[in-house]
Amino acid sequence: MSQERSAQQKAATYAELKARGREAFASAAQMPQSYVDAEIIPICYHPQDDWSYYGWPSIARDSTGKLIIVCSGNRRYHVDPWGKVVIMYGNERDLTQWTKPRIIFNSPFDDRDAGILLLDDQTYLVSSFSLDIGKYAAGRSLEESLGLSAKDAAEAYAAIAKQPTELSSHYLGSWHTFSADGGETWSEQIPSPLTTPHGPIRLRNGRLFYFGKLMFISDSGTKPEKPIMGAVSDNRGLSWRLLGPVPMPTGIIGENVHEPYAIELADGKMLGFIRLQMRKLDEPALRFTIMQTESTDGGLNWSEAKLLGCDGSPPHIIQHSSGTLVLVFGCRTAGRYGIRAWISEDDGQTWEREVILCEDAPSLDLGYPQTVELADGSLFTIWYGQLNPGERCSILGKNWRL
Repeated sequence: MSQERSAQQKAATYAELKARGREAFASAAQMPQSYVDAEIIPICYHPQDDWSYYGWPSIARDSTGKLIIVCSGNRRYHVDPWGKVVIMYGNERDLTQWTKPRIIFNSPFDDRDAGILLLDDQTYLVSSFSLDIGKYAAGRSLEESLGLSAKDAAEAYAAIAKQPTELSSHYLGSWHTFSADGGETWSEQIPSPLTTPHGPIRLRNGRLFYFGKLMFISDSGTKPEKPIMGAVSDNRGLSWRLLGPVPMPTGIIGENVHEPYAIELADGKMLGFIRLQMRKLDEPALRFTIMQTESTDGGLNWSEAKLLGCDGSPPHIIQHSSGTLVLVFGCRTAGRYGIRAWISEDDGQTWEREVILCEDAPSLDLGYPQTVELADGSLFTIWYGQLNPGERCSILGKNWRL
């Protein structure tokens, strides 16, 4: 095939993809909207502390109403060499009171995207991944690539120089760790084949299911083609068996899809939701959105992912006790920075309305929301972002009802 014909076919593929994206966005724009006027609750907010950047949180609720949050914290920037996995505790009886963050995992690298799954009230599985920012920056200055100040960049270079490169294979990648005593002590890290911000889920048959992206980064610092796929564990996360990948529409490749999450419905069907990001295309409808897929055989095979038209990403979903599905995501469109939820009353076949939890955040550095249902049937959604302009990011929340 000639280069000219190949270029024409590629252009036609992208034109069709853009048209589908615009159609999905236009349909979503007709969705009825409602607003949550409850106050934002600061959960982990320490604006006077130089090490006060906290991001990418996850939350779980035990049978007593105790709430457990994990996130990346005790850091300065969105990407830096100092990220650590921290844990904090609260209770649904008073959502304004939280313990101070405590470090539970701290590798020599940047530890990010903490997820939590309760296997029972005392047994926690916490997932995360560790990033080598030296390779991530790929030869660019840290000031340019990560937005660090000159002073912080100098400290970051010093921290990178001290990182034990001979142990990089031991630390870099996706991991999880266990606590059998309610978070007091933790096991050694266990490698995971996949990564996703909120970690694995537990299925109705007791198995653990991980819907994520294959890891990770090659020795050259480039990201090889890695699909979105599922994995199952029959031994509570000690080992995993990979299942099938999610097929993508023509024109969407592995580097465009990230940070998925899945849910199992009452009939055994699984719904998967995927962050789509195609920055190289001049098309707002494909820049930062969500795709949906489904599986009827336990995650072995998946339908081709379809564009939803959400103005934001990445996704998290729960099924409320009423049967309603609640899909939450962060919006990074100028003038609309905030957190939104889509509502489905028919198991995700259609999405009927959009709930705006927040749309006046100070910056686009926000999102990664997760929701839990409380004993009274209300919802508690947490996310990360700035509470006030000029501050580092904090963990924030809002209590609301359907």
